[in-house]
Amino acid sequence: MPLISQFIGVSAYMYAVNGAGYHVPHIHAHYAEYAAAFSIDSGEVLAGKFPRRKAAMVKGWILLRRAELAEEWERACVGVPVQRVKPI
Repeated sequence: MPLISQFIGVSAYMYAVNGAGYHVPHIHAHYAEYAAAFSIDSGEVLAGKFPRRKAAMVKGWILLRRAELAEEWERACVGVPVQRVKPI
């Protein structure tokens, strides 16, 4: 799973989903022993567990970088390697 960004102890990843357009656009975030999937559209946690304050930071980053993340999601869906996205 390609690393797309790191900030404040959080690592954000995006799967190369090649042709799986039925998935909700999302990123995977890891912090310490926590992992969760976050919606690119809303920044909300889709699955997993994350500390409340760190989840709020991830949501803020997603909303700040939503256009870039959506572009990388589209790239991943057609099999193009994703690029790094600026941290907070």
